Order: sequence, then structure tokens, then C-alpha cells
Amino acid sequence: MNTKKNRITTWLEQVEGRLIAIGIEEESILQMIEENNRITSCDLLHSTLLSGDGEDEKTEKFLPIRRLRRYFKKKKHDAMLVNYTHVSPYMKTFIRDSIDITKKTICFYHLDEDTLAFLKKRYHRYHTSLKEWEEQNEFILEVDVTKAKTHMIQNWFYFLIDTVRNGIELLSDFLVN
Repeated sequence: MNTKKNRITTWLEQVEGRLIAIGIEEESILQMIEENNRITSCDLLHSTLLSGDGEDEKTEKFLPIRRLRRYFKKKKHDAMLVNYTHVSPYMKTFIRDSIDITKKTICFYHLDEDTLAFLKKRYHRYHTSLKEWEEQNEFILEVDVTKAKTHMIQNWFYFLIDTVRNGIELLSDFLVN
């Protein structure tokens, strides 16, 4: 766990500009974000933060991930830090939205081997460069989206392909069981 936090903290030290952080629950990561003077603004989404009274009381800021593109304009944020466990139900639309919103890099953590292969396949469609690290059976994926190419027709085509594949997988699972 310590090396994972070291990888994330070194990534956070390099970040400058506007940051979106989704699903951050570790206090050390939140402190690193606050201590970085080069981060001009940070939007925390789905973060469970402790209130001042005690550890049992937690507040959560909620923004629907499905409508992420409505709230954040195209290419306005420089970086995005994502806890995969919070965005996994929304992966069908999150990948294209994250590319549209972010200018430079996206960092995913809490990944296993299957989800790493899934994310690499999906982000490779948009001509991004990928870096991965493995620490204690968990993976960290850094996606560089500076040269990513998107188009509305391309996004709809990939959405249809992914929907058909998910339907075929559900049908095959149903028939096997």
C-alpha cells in the first residue's frame, strides 16, 4: 500500500492547473492535493470526507457521473484522479467523457488485472499513451490524453459496439447458467 501511495503522490506532485478527483477516501491523498500549490482548483466528487464532530459522521458530495460532461466543459481541466471502484458502473460513458473533459492526464487506481486490460483496450481506441504500475496485486494506470482524438460519430459507434458486446455477454451468461 505504501508504494501505491508513493506512485500517486509523485503523480500529484507533477499535476498543475485544474484537477478533478473522483472517489478519494484516503486522507493522505487529500492532504497532498491541498499541499500542492500548483493545483489552482480541485473538484472532489464522490469523496467521503469526515465532518468535524467525529469519525462516524461522514458527508458525501454527489454529482451524477453520467452527466459529467454537462457540468464540466470540454478540455477545461488539466488532470483527473479516479478511484475505479466509484466509477466502474459508469464505464460505458465515463471513458469518452473523461477524454472530453481532461487536457493532460488521467490516473486510475484500485485496478485489478482484468479491469486494467479493459481500460487499456478502451483508451487505446482514442490514440492515447498509457503507463501502468503494479503494486501489491493492484494496478495504477496513467492515461495521457494530450493527443487523443474524438468525434461524435466515433463516440456513438463505440457506444453501440459496447452495448451489443455487453448484451451478448449477458445473454451468454444467462444461457450458461
